Amino acid sequence: MEPEKVFDGHSDEVHVITSTANGKYIISGSGDKTIRAWDISTLKQLSVLKASDKMISNIHLTPNDEFLVCDSGVGNIGIWKVPQSLRE
Repeated sequence: MEPEKVFDGHSDEVHVITSTANGKYIISGSGDKTIRAWDISTLKQLSVLKASDKMISNIHLTPNDEFLVCDSGVGNIGIWKVPQSLRE
């Protein structure tokens, strides 16, 4: 069985995936040290965040999608404000 859609862009293994509350966007974190936002309907990559010097091991969106929190397993977390365009 083949996947219905494939998002291509990370240069290393994807370790974590989440979606926005509205279900329109996917956020992925990878061993390539980036977090990427994807539009589910168009398969387009919307943004890339260089988030760490290590692989991204965990990402979480706050319930209103206002903030993205990431953990790279090095003893700290990063918090970013999510652009309004990804919350609509």
